Amino acid sequence: MNIYDDGTEITKQSIKNKLANNEHLTEFEIEYMINVFKKVHCSEIEQAHCNHNLVFTVLELDKDLYYKVKYLVSNLEYTDSRYENQPYRVKKATKTFEVFVPYNSN
Repeated sequence: MNIYDDGTEITKQSIKNKLANNEHLTEFEIEYMINVFKKVHCSEIEQAHCNHNLVFTVLELDKDLYYKVKYLVSNLEYTDSRYENQPYRVKKATKTFEVFVPYNSN
């Protein structure tokens, strides 16, 4: 069970309420978000910062309600991950882009 210092429980709804009210989330709350909400996209840059990998995760909090979280995951057992950046709202979009494929000379 995840409990605030005042004894109240951290819930999905309490996180959604804080985000809706543009309230600052603690590192503990951000870590909770990452662990309980559905991950719909994740990308990682290895060794981006002093024995940490930089991770970008998009979480689905509700239907058509997505938040992106940027955080550092430690590569070392004795070092904690760092959740210093606030989540920000994103939307799902489809982009069309040009790519180059091998040219067949036949």
